[in-house]
Amino acid sequence: MKSVLQTLRSTDWIKDCSDEIPDIATAYDIQSRAMAEIAKERGGFAGYKIAFNSAALLQKLKIKHPAVGRILADQVFESHVKIDAAQYRNFMIEPEIAAVLGEDIVAGEHVTIERAEAAVSRYFPAFELLDRRNFEGMMHVPTVVAHNVFNAGIVCGGPGVTPADFDWKNAETQCSDNGDTVVQGFGTAPQNPAEAVAFIANHFIARGQNLPKGSLLLLGAHCPLYKVEAGREMRLSIGALGEVSFST
Repeated sequence: MKSVLQTLRSTDWIKDCSDEIPDIATAYDIQSRAMAEIAKERGGFAGYKIAFNSAALLQKLKIKHPAVGRILADQVFESHVKIDAAQYRNFMIEPEIAAVLGEDIVAGEHVTIERAEAAVSRYFPAFELLDRRNFEGMMHVPTVVAHNVFNAGIVCGGPGVTPADFDWKNAETQCSDNGDTVVQGFGTAPQNPAEAVAFIANHFIARGQNLPKGSLLLLGAHCPLYKVEAGREMRLSIGALGEVSFST
């Protein structure tokens, strides 16, 4: 865990750790312990993310299940924030649907899609911020999972709507970079957002962890990772959910 912890505390490139992290179970054990240490210094956890939850990525990476990670409390930003791209080694974003929990989900539960929708107070548009530091294109999945799947925060927009009022299959996603289209289309979410909520919740509560009311959940990318340079304005709207933006 020591090398992972050191890398997470830095902007160093992430090297292939397949010798010390041979499988996903080991990766999640290291992620849990390393991120718990970092969270003590960063205000705790604000939420959680899902990754690799499109059918295409699961097939490409030859994995059976999506991955998950944690969002640190000091990496939560509101729409219109200005972000210094220079503080990241390889700054990238993903436009996503996000959720905020309106009630606790506690260890010992099994979260169905119906339970997930009941627990979500609203969905809203968000940018996941990532520092994609995989050394020389390294994509050893357990290594990536141990390093918290590159998460570097979230930019939250809105106003958002309740699950009952959100038709995710027909919502139009529009994302732009200085006015140039990054992605535009209907139904671009990688899966039913309630399924993503349930997957995240079941992963963590199976490990004895509660997901408290107010937790933020990132529910999967609507396009491939997108690199952001300095001097840009990124904007995202997702149907009835509203808008989110930030500049660099």
